[in-house]
Amino acid sequence: MKTVQMMAKLERGGAQKILICLAENFDGLIISGMGGELFNVVREKFGNRHIMIKELKREISPINDILAIFRVRGVLKSISKNHNGLVLHTHGSKAGVIGAIASAGLKSVRVVHTAHGFAIHPYNSIIVNLVYLWLERFASMFRELLIFPCETTRMKAMKWKIGEEKQYRVVLNGVEIKKKPRSKSGKIIIGTVANFKPQKNPLLWADVVEEILKRKDVKFVYCGGGPLFERVKRRFRGEKRVILTGWVENTYAYMKDFSIFFLPSRWEGLPLALLEAMSLGIPSVVSNIDGNAEVVQDGETGFLCPLDDVKCYVQKLLHLIDHPEVGAKMGKNAQKMVRKTYTMENMLNGYRDIYKEVAI
Repeated sequence: MKTVQMMAKLERGGAQKILICLAENFDGLIISGMGGELFNVVREKFGNRHIMIKELKREISPINDILAIFRVRGVLKSISKNHNGLVLHTHGSKAGVIGAIASAGLKSVRVVHTAHGFAIHPYNSIIVNLVYLWLERFASMFRELLIFPCETTRMKAMKWKIGEEKQYRVVLNGVEIKKKPRSKSGKIIIGTVANFKPQKNPLLWADVVEEILKRKDVKFVYCGGGPLFERVKRRFRGEKRVILTGWVENTYAYMKDFSIFFLPSRWEGLPLALLEAMSLGIPSVVSNIDGNAEVVQDGETGFLCPLDDVKCYVQKLLHLIDHPEVGAKMGKNAQKMVRKTYTMENMLNGYRDIYKEVAI
């Protein structure tokens, strides 16, 4: 059975990494819209296995959305003619809705959707959240299975009545396990790997950094880019202890030197960057939300802080700075847990079972 991975925009992020990983390991096709930092990478890597649909956009655009449904449906019909069954695996809310509707009535197509994180959160208006909720419920009527990267996301779907419980499957996110060399620098490096979007809370990150730098001589490294990058960069112009790398191909080159991982996101599914840091034995200070709280055991593998709580982030980071032995113990605990449960091998085996389950 052929697999098709579908996403509206190929930006840099955990969901996109997983999509590319699945296409590589299951010899699948990729359907996407135009744009995103990974668009050209995917075009070059997958060649004619990458199908671009220009009407498929991440933003809501009624005319383009209708056109995208028909275009995707045409592609699915064409592909399914040459294969004995087809699994359409959608990623992201927009692609999930478009793909589900486009496949309606196509008997040779089975649709599964990974909810890497719902677009329903407290920072939207009530009306926007209701629209997203209705669309998720509607799209789930055309899906075989709903897949969640962590248990907390599954619980949200159940609470919000998105799909039916019999459709639910959990496939934990997994990362490639690498070694962390011993640091040659005596300086403490507090690192972040994330985009500069409101979801990741870079403006609050900047507030915390300013407070820490008043008290301690440490270094901050933020790997990523995005719409708020220049705004944050202006705040630290001339500050040599703050390194904003922009987008980088190999985040491991920076992450291996991190002493502490810091991620104050406002909403998440289960961030790969957090798992990668934990797999390297790095203690973390993160927001107490969804997948973060599932893998970070407060006081054991890292620290959890309430949303937007600058005081808590500062306090926990200072504690790890002043007590490196505490961070070392947390890091070992985190590394042990991730290397046992959240591996790339486990994730791929989980998705292999999913594809077998829905095979025609």
